[in-house]
Amino acid sequence: MTVPDAESRPEHGARTGKVDEAEFQRRKAMAALARAHIELYEASDGEAVSLPHGRKLVLVASLGAKSGVWRTHPVMRVEHEGRYAIVASRGGSDQNPAWYWNVRANPSVRLQDGATKGTYTARELQGDERVLWWARAVEAYSPYAEYQVKTERLIPVFILEPDRG
Repeated sequence: MTVPDAESRPEHGARTGKVDEAEFQRRKAMAALARAHIELYEASDGEAVSLPHGRKLVLVASLGAKSGVWRTHPVMRVEHEGRYAIVASRGGSDQNPAWYWNVRANPSVRLQDGATKGTYTARELQGDERVLWWARAVEAYSPYAEYQVKTERLIPVFILEPDRG
């Protein structure tokens, strides 16, 4: 049996494709886990969410490119001097995560790092600047290097710069 791809349903953004029942259920469970992490993070200012090896998450909210609805995503914390990088790895998939398209279309994002919240402007990195921030991202979360090997696409990296004002 095939069912609509979880990402083709309206609550996951417009995507096409079919997946088998097992994959559909896996994606549904992962979405529920992500929602639970977001709720726990927000309720505890990140204190109740821990990852192995001292890694940290931040929450990034972006405005849906098609839906116009704010969507929140947990991402690995990659911070340097008040700026953050977000890495569109999708675990090394050959496709970008849905939030990638939202951030490209609407670069004004909200970020929560523990109890600290702010608005930021995202910019996709290229060239030497991407290389520098990619190294910082891999230092913060080493599996990113493995993800890059798994895919033929160059994994996009955005810099989030705080809005002034």
